[in-house]
Amino acid sequence: MIQKHSRWHNKRICEMCRVTMCQTFVYSITSKSLQQRTGLFEIQIQHYLASRTLLWAGHVARMPKHRLPKRLMLSWVSTPRVTGGQEMT
Repeated sequence: MIQKHSRWHNKRICEMCRVTMCQTFVYSITSKSLQQRTGLFEIQIQHYLASRTLLWAGHVARMPKHRLPKRLMLSWVSTPRVTGGQEMT
């Protein structure tokens, strides 16, 4: 999930700086250099995702036990699949 958001973040930084893929190849422009130029760092994205995840976990923890997200969060499956069965993706 973090890799997906990091790719999206880097693409948006390239758009803001109007840097094309051709320019990145010819002039060896890295995403780190663009992040330094704009002041938008990838660590901020990771911190934001972690804080949002913790906020959601706290929200679910305060839910009544009959709510589906709470039941899914606290559920336990003793045998996730039949032995020798097909793995689910």
